[in-house]
Amino acid sequence: MKPISRRTFLKLAGVSVAAAALYESTGSILHALNLIDQTTPPDQDVWVPSVCQLCPAGCGIRVRVVKGLAVKVEGNPRNPNNQGRVCPKGQASLQLLYNPDRVQTPLKRVGERGEGRWQAISWDEAIGAVASQLLALRLAGTPERLAFLYDRPPGLLGEAIGYFCQAMGTPNAIDARPDAFSQAMFAMQGRATQPGYNLDRTRYLLSFNYSLLESAQPTVRLLAAYSFMRRGRPGDRGRIVQIEPRLSVTGIKADEWVPIQPGTEGALALGLAGVILREHLYDRAFVSDHCYGFEAWSEAVLRDYSAERAAALTGIDEETIKRLAREFAGTSPALAVAGDAVGQQTNGLSSLMAIHALNALVGSIDAPGGVVMQRPAPLTPWPTVWMDETTTQGLAQPRFDGPTSYPLALSAPGHLPEAIRSGEPYPLGALLLYRANPLHDAPDAEAWREALTRVPLVVSFDSFVEETSAYADYVLPDHTFFERWIVQPLWPSLGYPVLAAGQPVVEPVHDTRALGDVLIQLARGAGGAPGASYSWADYRELLGFRIDGLMAADQGSIQAESSDELWRELMTRGVWVNSPYRFAGGDSGDAGEWKTVLATPSDKFEFTPQVFETRQVSLPAPYYAPPRYVGEEAEYPFHLQLYTVMAQGEGPGAADLPHLDELYGLHVKQMWGNWVELNPETAHELGIADRDEVWVESPAGKIKLPARVYAGARSDTVNIPAGLGHTVGGQWAAGIGANPEALVDGKATDELTGVAARQGMRVKVYKAEAGE
Repeated sequence: MKPISRRTFLKLAGVSVAAAALYESTGSILHALNLIDQTTPPDQDVWVPSVCQLCPAGCGIRVRVVKGLAVKVEGNPRNPNNQGRVCPKGQASLQLLYNPDRVQTPLKRVGERGEGRWQAISWDEAIGAVASQLLALRLAGTPERLAFLYDRPPGLLGEAIGYFCQAMGTPNAIDARPDAFSQAMFAMQGRATQPGYNLDRTRYLLSFNYSLLESAQPTVRLLAAYSFMRRGRPGDRGRIVQIEPRLSVTGIKADEWVPIQPGTEGALALGLAGVILREHLYDRAFVSDHCYGFEAWSEAVLRDYSAERAAALTGIDEETIKRLAREFAGTSPALAVAGDAVGQQTNGLSSLMAIHALNALVGSIDAPGGVVMQRPAPLTPWPTVWMDETTTQGLAQPRFDGPTSYPLALSAPGHLPEAIRSGEPYPLGALLLYRANPLHDAPDAEAWREALTRVPLVVSFDSFVEETSAYADYVLPDHTFFERWIVQPLWPSLGYPVLAAGQPVVEPVHDTRALGDVLIQLARGAGGAPGASYSWADYRELLGFRIDGLMAADQGSIQAESSDELWRELMTRGVWVNSPYRFAGGDSGDAGEWKTVLATPSDKFEFTPQVFETRQVSLPAPYYAPPRYVGEEAEYPFHLQLYTVMAQGEGPGAADLPHLDELYGLHVKQMWGNWVELNPETAHELGIADRDEVWVESPAGKIKLPARVYAGARSDTVNIPAGLGHTVGGQWAAGIGANPEALVDGKATDELTGVAARQGMRVKVYKAEAGE
């Protein structure tokens, strides 16, 4: 751990400068805070509603502001997502606002890319320079040569980026983190979205590597649902079975842990389905009324996926498979869920589809205790962009990331380095980056590094200089979420519409600007059709336009007579809610909701998706592909599993928060860095003791980490928490831990979705020599 003075630590913790001075003089932080309470006039001590954006959950928060300084974050009790609570990330979030490593003004590169030499410039110069180069692409008739790479933009910024790209005339709004489950949902239910879960009523949870108690989203909501499921229903305690290669915190808290061979979750799901079908335990009414392709699917499952075969594929005892199938089908309502790791195998889509099919078999689609479809808030739709000839021609061009190479891909960011290198389907003229850091977060960092040197213009909107933004020509720093206006829809969970809202709780600490405002200014700087597409003065006005749809719909928790009243009430409360959820299924379900829940060509749940036919994909039913691992077992004997801890935030600067570094690995008593987990027998055979420095090597690369001997690791699997190992960043990020993405081969993907197979690597582990 790098040394931090008491004064610096207090400032980073969100305590005001006055409190830090009082602490220095009294030696007691409690005394310092009490003195602030006693000496601050009431009108200078306020709680301001906002939204935490250190992860996608979007928890409602209240920020205590004393004399213009934010000093404390708590949950907003009005928001049903987190009900007045926040996780450790929220508690540490003020360290983002007052972080000394933030970019404080627009920067222009003056050295070689990646060299770290910058010149501070004004916003007028920055906007003018970037807008002129974007305009040059349009004047040349090649607006499609602009690409915008983003990673889970919070609030409505993802939609704002998409609208900006349309206005500029480029089809290349590229998601840096496509998820396989959205594609599975699109195939089987016709909606490309993550599912939500009505866990409060679930009685039997079959969890396939789903990180319920650590990093699944929304974290606080899921923790509350877990508590209610286990202890909130007297005499009806829900049962949890955790199926995963590594014993996680969720597995420790579950009733049963089933250690499975990585990448075989889909085979287990089909084996369970085979037992349910063979013993006629499925929900015949739901299958008959609401399912398509069941006959062909079930016939193939019965033929090809017995419990015996599933046992051979997964390493799980045959009798255990039969018992789990009977328990799942015999305990209603039952729910099968899957985590991100399942979708990050070469067979991710097929596994997720097999798991989701279990929910249809037991009638848990849009029924109490089952899968729900998150309903959107009735926001005013985006207007159509101004379409001139240049915009029309640009939007008609093929996407630069080539998602058509993968029949069910929504985006294919892993293809970008090769596309940049080859210049196909056309040369890339400009790359804009928001929260996307592929030089750290994606495989094949060297390929990305070489590709970035070929792009004429690279612009980052991040508030910290990290690995990828270090290669930018300009850095136009974004506000933190404490300094900007926010309207944020709920991450799929509760089902009914929820909008969290936030406002600037303090004046901007530095000369930064909100991305929403910068996009409007760039479009206007480009002039012509892009500028004409924006009628709003700024992003605040744009958000007001969008939420006017709430008033037009006349629904939810805020009734207003005017736009101003609606905005004022939304920002005062920090949330708009339209509950309860209207189930399509169940005893009291609303049959009219089925068209929302099942938007497939058949208007039914599709066991054999018709989208495969329309996209000319010839696959057997049920579609299941065995996992492909990178690395020969003889040389690389261990499976590699990457996972995320609760203390790992998202976005620029998330790794630069000392409070989160300090509690990074509480379950193994390891802080300020990550580690590799080894089974005790495996460690003994390798001559490795707990905390020994070891090399973990794959065909793609190697990293050095301390070994932690952990009984919850399979003997054929090693586990590493991801997210650390920055080489560029703030003083509490750079040089902390090692980056396991260096072990991942970027060419290993799901052949249908293009999602990187981060969990499909084999590795070897050996003790590091002294001094290495």
